[in-house]
Amino acid sequence: MGPKTTRLVGLLEAAEYQLRAKGETHWADWLQRDIGWLREGDTQGLRHFLRAFGGMGSLNDLPDGPAQLSECYDLAKEILREVEAG
Repeated sequence: MGPKTTRLVGLLEAAEYQLRAKGETHWADWLQRDIGWLREGDTQGLRHFLRAFGGMGSLNDLPDGPAQLSECYDLAKEILREVEAG
C-alpha cells in the first residue's frame, strides 16, 4: 500500500468510527468494505467508495457526516487516476 492509500485508509477508518458512533451503520459498513479492499490492494475499494457520492441519500447528504469525507473523496479520485494512468 502506497503512502496515499495508507492516508486514505486512515481517514476512512476515522470516518467509519464516527459514523458508527452516530448509529449510521449502513455507511459505516460501506466504508468498512472499502477499507478491506484497499488493504488487500484491490482498487475496487476506490471505485466502491466513490459510488457513495452523488444523488439523493448519498454519503455526502448526511447532515452531520464526517468532516474528512471531502478529503477522502479527493484522495480516492487522485489515487484512481494514478492507477488508471498505469
